[in-house]
Amino acid sequence: MTLYGAGLIFALLFLEVIYVLVAGKVWRGESGLDGDVPPAWWFLGDATWRGVARAYIATGPFVLAFFAGALVAEVSDADDAGMAISACALLLGVLVHGSIVLFNRPKALVPPHLRDEPGALAERRARRHRAVS
Repeated sequence: MTLYGAGLIFALLFLEVIYVLVAGKVWRGESGLDGDVPPAWWFLGDATWRGVARAYIATGPFVLAFFAGALVAEVSDADDAGMAISACALLLGVLVHGSIVLFNRPKALVPPHLRDEPGALAERRARRHRAVS
């Protein structure tokens, strides 16, 4: 195993611990991520910020699987398998994240206290409708 592989293992374990600690707070509604007002550096709008907060729980495992695939490719002779794991995790993660941000679906992957919120698209449509009326 190379130094890079060892570093990747350490980074993956570190990210997993941080994710589990933060994900529990997000699921229970105890984190600052649930706020309606995005931080000053966020430039994609309030509706998208709320969508990203809803998708945090569901996106984390795909990020970890992505890095796990890179780890498999780095520390074993199964380069193709590791790259396939990473590619699948990236594709599925983007699809699930986008679905939750835009449509707030699937509800089972959204924290319970955020399941009644509209998706970013519905929220923007409603805002435009109010502005026209």
